[in-house]
Amino acid sequence: MTGALLAFSVLSGVALVAGEAVERLLPVVEPLVGVALVALGGVVLSGRSLGAHVSLPERRTSVLGFALFGGLYALVATACVLPLFLAVAVQSMTLGTVGAAAVLASYAGSFAGLMLAVTVATAVGHRVGTGAVAGRVDRFTTAAGVLLVVAGVGQAAYALGLV
Repeated sequence: MTGALLAFSVLSGVALVAGEAVERLLPVVEPLVGVALVALGGVVLSGRSLGAHVSLPERRTSVLGFALFGGLYALVATACVLPLFLAVAVQSMTLGTVGAAAVLASYAGSFAGLMLAVTVATAVGHRVGTGAVAGRVDRFTTAAGVLLVVAGVGQAAYALGLV
């Protein structure tokens, strides 16, 4: 959780410094995120793989190792919520430096806590549900593809002012 909190703190600092530039890019980036989600959903539904496999090094069991893992986990997870993070960061700029720092610290702490909860739930759920899920992988994959397409269409429509 410490690594995740640190990662979001650094990202928040970057957002504070680059606030106006980021705000100008949002109208361009938001519809593109929707298109990318639709494309990714299409790839998932087609059954193809993007072929991006990365072998991970053995995780350290030290406090520093866990902090690094949490920080990298937070950075990767940020890609999933980047439009939300940028919206929070940009909107917080209207509150002044102290207000923006408080909002971004709240976001970072909340997200780090949620990541911790999801990680623990995943570990427990993996032990409990592996057998139950194994036979339904195709259904879950199809549902994930459909959800990505729906999310992408919704994101693009919202960004273009259609809803």
